[in-house]
Amino acid sequence: MQKILITGGSGGIGYALARVAAAHGHDIVLAARNVEHLALAQQTLQKDHKISVDIKQADLSKPGAARKLYDELKSDGIEILVNNAGFGLVGDFFKEDIADNIDMVQLNAQALMELTHYFGNDFIKKKRGKILNVASVAAFVPGPKQPVYYATKAFVRSFSRALALWHLTA
Repeated sequence: MQKILITGGSGGIGYALARVAAAHGHDIVLAARNVEHLALAQQTLQKDHKISVDIKQADLSKPGAARKLYDELKSDGIEILVNNAGFGLVGDFFKEDIADNIDMVQLNAQALMELTHYFGNDFIKKKRGKILNVASVAAFVPGPKQPVYYATKAFVRSFSRALALWHLTA
């Protein structure tokens, strides 16, 4: 079975994807900020399935965190990358703290791009590997009261499609 890295894997969609992967017998690495949530997810997945679940605490909203995570895992046999980590804010952009929006862009777009680049190059060299970048229906339309979130999800969709189209024709 393949080893899968899932960012944002301690809850929500990421945890749901981890449960599916575990049910299919894949070993998993979960990466997220909250170590308590990671440990609970690890415990539950290992109890319910006979697989290995490693956890990595990583705040991918911080510059350099994606590279650090990659460096920790690059020799760990990851064959599937699921870029799922993300968050959104709701409100008036001009009244929100710009630092929170910068963290959102860092997490939702830049960390995803970096991990895709790092692991993608490894996958190309090995001639095997897969990447799933999780976007949202928000990728298809502008979002009043969530302009930065919708923009980051549009980036994920466009970026992922461009990579897929290029590799289909290359």
